Amino acid sequence: MTAEVQHTSENQPIKVLGDTLLVNYTDDITDPVPMLSINGTLIASAGNISVIGGKQKSRKSFFINMLSTAYLNGEYDIITGSKEETRPLLLFDTEMGKSHVHKALRRICRMCGLEEQHDQLKVFFLRERSVEERINVINAQVEKYKPGFVIIDGIVDLCHNFNDIYLSTNTVQFLMHLSSRYNCHITTVLHENKGVADSNLRGHLGTILAQKSETVFQLQRDGDNTKVSAAATRNISFEDFLFKINEDALPVILEVTQTHLKQTATDKMVEAMRLTLDDKALCYGDLQREYMEVAGVKERTAQTHISNCKKMNIIFKSEDDEKYRCTQYR
Repeated sequence: MTAEVQHTSENQPIKVLGDTLLVNYTDDITDPVPMLSINGTLIASAGNISVIGGKQKSRKSFFINMLSTAYLNGEYDIITGSKEETRPLLLFDTEMGKSHVHKALRRICRMCGLEEQHDQLKVFFLRERSVEERINVINAQVEKYKPGFVIIDGIVDLCHNFNDIYLSTNTVQFLMHLSSRYNCHITTVLHENKGVADSNLRGHLGTILAQKSETVFQLQRDGDNTKVSAAATRNISFEDFLFKINEDALPVILEVTQTHLKQTATDKMVEAMRLTLDDKALCYGDLQREYMEVAGVKERTAQTHISNCKKMNIIFKSEDDEKYRCTQYR
C-alpha cells in the first residue's frame, strides 16, 4: 500500500520534518574515508566512532599512543594511517594528572621520531573540569581545529551516570553528532566491568557505545604483554596481536606466531555465537538454525554450544519474550 503524499495548491509536495533525511536509490553516496587500518584491515573511518575497552592496567593509554602515532606518521608497525589525511589529532584526557598527560604527549612525539612538539597534535588536560565544562571544551576545540581524528581517554567522565540509559544515550549521541558534523573519527576509552569473567563495557554507556561503534577494541593482559582483539566490528575483523613495553617505556608490537594466536575451540564458538546474534533477538529454533549455518556444525553440536554460551553468560534468554540475545545488549 502506497502512502498518499499531500500537495500544495501549486501541486508541490508539502515539506515536512525528515524530508532531508530521506535516502534514495539513485543517491551518490561515497564510502566512509579510511583513517586507520591494522594489517590492511579497516578499523576506523571518518564520520564514525569506536571504543577501546579493557580492565584497569591493561595499557589502554599505550594503545592510544600507538593509534595516535599511526595517524600522525602514517604508520606504526602493522597499524597504518591515511597518507592523504593532514588534519590535526586532538587528544582529550579526563583521567590522568597533568604530569602524566604531559608524559603521554612527549611519548607520542618520540614515537613519531621527534624531540619536539608535533604540530598536528593537540593534547588537553580535563581531569579537573566538570562534566559540562569537558563537553563544552571538546565541542569548542573540535570546532576550532576541524580535526581528522579525536581521542577521548575517559568517556565515562562525559556522563553524569554511566548506568542511566537516558544520560548514556545523550553522551553517545554527542559523539556521533560531532563525528558526523566534522567528518572525523572519534575513539573513546571505557573500562570493562570488574571481575575476570565479565568483559562487558561498563553500564548502559558501554552497551550503547558497543552498539554504535565501528570497532570495539578489547585489551587483555597476557603476562608481560597485552593482547589486542576486535571484540566487535562492522568491518572484517583484524587478527589479534600482542604488544609489550620496552626498556625505553615505549609500546612495541611483537612478531607473534600464528600458533600463539590460534583460536581455541571455545574462542571459535563464542565468535560464531556473537556473529549469529549480533544485535538481534532470536527464538531458540531460529538461533539454532542460524548458528548451524554460521559455525558449520550439526544440530546436536549447535544445541550444546547454545547451552555452553548461556552458562558462560555470552548469551541470555529474556523473560519478556523468551528470545535469546547477546549479553552485551542486556
